[in-house]
Amino acid sequence: MGSSGFQMLGKSSALDLTVEVEARHLTDLPGIRYNGIEWGDFNADGQADLICLDGRKNLLEFLSLDTKNQKFSSVLHFRTFEKICTTKEKRVVLMSLGKGW
Repeated sequence: MGSSGFQMLGKSSALDLTVEVEARHLTDLPGIRYNGIEWGDFNADGQADLICLDGRKNLLEFLSLDTKNQKFSSVLHFRTFEKICTTKEKRVVLMSLGKGW
């Protein structure tokens, strides 16, 4: 199992100062540690999705929330481009190392 996860918290009420866990997710990708999370409706289904970043391993993972059981599931993950180098002609070349997990 991976070693990174998160919890989605919500306010319980204005009278008590507690938080309520609404959903949790622990990635099953080995060695992944999220250091950035952003949300948006990435698949145009009207529901907010999450995109999680491991900047050390240049990996993005898209998560979708099942509102019935309040669980996130991974729907897509991939490595981003890892190197930018220039050629003698000063053209920028993007390279993906394409390593496996």
